[in-house]
Amino acid sequence: MNITKAIRKALEHRADPPPNESTTCERVIYPLLLNIGYETRDILSRDADAVGKIPDYTLLPETPHTFYLEAKSWHVHLDSQHAVQAISYAHQNGKQWVVLTNGQTWQLYDDYIHGVAREKLVAEAHIENRKEAESFFAGISKESVCSGALPAFAKEEGERRERQEAEARRREEAESRIGKLRARLLGDLGSGTSPLVQGMVKHMNQTYGLGEITGQEIVDCLLGGPPPKAPASGTRQPPSSSDRVVVVAARRAWPEYLKFFAYICQANRCLGESTHIAYYYQGAVQRWIPRVLEAVETVKLSEDCVNGKVGLSEQTRARLLDLIRRLRAGGCTGDPGKEKKVVFLSSPNAPETIDIGGEIPNDCVTRTGKPWAFTVGQRYVSLARLRSRPGGTRELVNR
Repeated sequence: MNITKAIRKALEHRADPPPNESTTCERVIYPLLLNIGYETRDILSRDADAVGKIPDYTLLPETPHTFYLEAKSWHVHLDSQHAVQAISYAHQNGKQWVVLTNGQTWQLYDDYIHGVAREKLVAEAHIENRKEAESFFAGISKESVCSGALPAFAKEEGERRERQEAEARRREEAESRIGKLRARLLGDLGSGTSPLVQGMVKHMNQTYGLGEITGQEIVDCLLGGPPPKAPASGTRQPPSSSDRVVVVAARRAWPEYLKFFAYICQANRCLGESTHIAYYYQGAVQRWIPRVLEAVETVKLSEDCVNGKVGLSEQTRARLLDLIRRLRAGGCTGDPGKEKKVVFLSSPNAPETIDIGGEIPNDCVTRTGKPWAFTVGQRYVSLARLRSRPGGTRELVNR
């Protein structure tokens, strides 16, 4: 039994994916089963069960260890409907275990657990995550199943998944709390007469020795300063780093942000010191200006690479792994073999995302009156000007 070799062979199909379910079974699933100890006589293909249903594979038939495998095409995203179908084979035949796979993602369900399909999922692995996949295939190998070790594997994996889900909930609650706190602080800091700012005025006037400080001066200092003065004719002055937002060309990036709340670009791309990213999409700056939560300068978007990358916090690693799974579920590969920069962003309805109320259309033209793109790669604009809701992009650069 050579699990590592089997996984490596399966991964080769990323370059030339099987076109349908039967080819996925032939090229990926069946060879993997043979490599984890099952012999041809241990695998019945498309054999009707006791109630006339036809699972794709019956493993170890006519033994106390019989279980089923339901296969899907390589390109199919596994969902709850597929899980219900797979579990029905075990349920109708009084068996405990069933495997659901598209050749890439492998899931193990325990029908003895009461509840809906997602509550019966006890283990899951993707072949791109070598360590995870090796553990999964060892757990469902013929040796493990016949020796009675499968329940212990499922119990251990189930407990690990529960810990991961609890940590994800804790992280989401903490991020939500920080987001609400940030929104309240920004609200209080937006007015020079708020009790928070006035308390700062009192403290600074007593201790800083800068003369009489006003609340508006504190607001300008903390939120990027007053609106910039009009530049001299024929010039464009960049906003200060504390007040600038990077605007990126977003033909693909804007739809990706709406799905995944992240900006994925070439590794080590410089975005300056911007705290927010604006998207230029289909001739307009879009209305939502998300806040940068965290940036990973260089990473390959595969679970194996993320798990093996040193220097990541557990929170960042979990964020990246979750992004990879969501990319895969959304039909995006993320170019797993290439180094990328990943910027995690606040969602459109998050309190730290700036909503400017509508799109800012591009009305920039050349001297001869011909339109030209507001940005091809990226450019910087003032956060204060974005907040003022200009009628066109010319007001962002020429006011």
